[in-house]
Amino acid sequence: MNHRFVMNWIRLLIAGSCFFLWTALPAYCQSPAQTESETVNPGQQAIIIDSVVTAFTTHYIYPDTARKMEAYVRANYKNGEYTNITSLSDFAATLMRDLQDVSHDQHAYVIFMKERDPRLFPFDSLPPEEQEELIARSEYTNHGFYKLERLEGNVGYIDFREFCHPNYAGETAVAAMKFLTHCDAIIFDLRQNGGGDGEMGHLLASYFFGSQTHLKNLVYTDRVEQVWTEEYVSGKRLPDVPLYILMSARSFSAAEGFTFGLQNKKRAIVVGERTRGGGHPITSVYYPTLQIMACVPFCEARNPENGATFNAIGIIPDIPVPQEQALDVAHQDALKQVLKKTTDESKKRAVTWSLGTMEALSNPAKVETGTLKKYKGKYGPRTITLERDNLYYQREGRPRYRLSPMSQDTFMLGEDRTVRVKFILGPDGNAGQIDIIYDDGTVDSSPRS
Repeated sequence: MNHRFVMNWIRLLIAGSCFFLWTALPAYCQSPAQTESETVNPGQQAIIIDSVVTAFTTHYIYPDTARKMEAYVRANYKNGEYTNITSLSDFAATLMRDLQDVSHDQHAYVIFMKERDPRLFPFDSLPPEEQEELIARSEYTNHGFYKLERLEGNVGYIDFREFCHPNYAGETAVAAMKFLTHCDAIIFDLRQNGGGDGEMGHLLASYFFGSQTHLKNLVYTDRVEQVWTEEYVSGKRLPDVPLYILMSARSFSAAEGFTFGLQNKKRAIVVGERTRGGGHPITSVYYPTLQIMACVPFCEARNPENGATFNAIGIIPDIPVPQEQALDVAHQDALKQVLKKTTDESKKRAVTWSLGTMEALSNPAKVETGTLKKYKGKYGPRTITLERDNLYYQREGRPRYRLSPMSQDTFMLGEDRTVRVKFILGPDGNAGQIDIIYDDGTVDSSPRS
C-alpha cells in the first residue's frame, strides 16, 4: 500500500473531524476491572511499540518529532524501562507519557481499550449501530448544553461542557442560540469543557459574526485548510452583542479551538485561567487484537493573520482571574459594556440596578453593630429586628428576610434582587424612616411608628 493511498484513506476517515473530546481518558486508565484482568509481557510490549510508533511516524503532524518519539520509546524498551510493567493499562499510560514527554503534545494518546470507542472517530464514518449508541449517550447529557439562563441585566448565560457533532446535536445548539437571541450580552461558560468535535464550535461561532468570517487555518504536512464560519445559521445572528468566554485550566481541545478563533477576531473577551493548549486535531488508529488505541495529531490550528498557535501554549485570558471568580467578573464587565452602549433610559436604570447588586455581592459592605442598632424598630406594618449582628425585615403577615448590606444605609432584601431597603436617619441619630425601593424606580416609604 503506497503512502499516497494511505494518506488519502486517512483523510477520508477524518473528514469533518476536529478537536475530539477526551474526558473519558481517566476512566480507561484507572478502571480496576481492566487493570487487574489484562496483562502484558515484554514480547507483547514490543509489538505494541511497533504498532504505535508506526501510527505516529505515518500520520503525526511533525515527522521529525515522530522519529524522536520513536527513538525515545525504543531506547526505553531496550534499556528495560518497561520490564516491570505487567498491566496493559499501565503500559499504555506509560507509553503515552513518554511520547508526550518528547512531543509536549497533550493530544498524543495511547489508551488501553477493550472495544473501539466510537467517540474517537468521525460520526459519518461510524456504522449505524455505533451512531445510535453515540447519539443516545450524547442525548443523556443534552449534548453538552447543561444550563441556559438569563442573568440579571438581561445577560445570557450558557454552561456548555462538551462539543458534540452538529449531525445529532445541531438542533439543540440552535435552540440554545435562539434562547439567547434577545440578550444584551452573552457568557459562554467553558470552564468544565474538555473538548469534543470542532464542527460544533464552527456552528456556534457563526452566530457572532454578520457574515462569513475566516476563523483559523488547519495546517497539515502537505496543505492548509481554511476554517470559516457558516454561510447560513438558523435564527438571528448576534454580531454586535458583547460576548464573554469563561475558561479554566480544565478547558481543552475543542473548547480552546472555539475560543481561539473568536479571540483572534477580537469578537470575544476571555475571562478566567490559562488553558492547557491542545491545538492538534487527532485521527484514531485502533488495534483490536492488542486492545490499544493510538490517537495521533495530524494537523494544527493556526491564526490566519500571523500563524500563531495555541498548542502547548493555551488560551491566554484577556481578564485573568481564578476560575471560580470568572462568572462574576464577566457578568459585571458585561453589564458595564451594555451600559456604555444603551441609550434607552429604562434599560440604563435596570442595568445600573443590576450592576449595583453584582458589585455589592462581590464586595460586601461591612456595617458596625452600633449603626445596625439605630435601624431596628417598627415602621408602620414593617418591623426591623437585630439578631447576631444581622438585620431582619418582616412585614405583617409575610415571611421574614435577612437584610444584606450594600452600603452603610442600603440593604438587599433576602434573595429578592428587585427590592432594596434604605434607612433614613432622624434628628435623634436613629432611623426615622425606611424607604422600600423597587427596581423600576418606585419608592414606598414607612416612617418609624
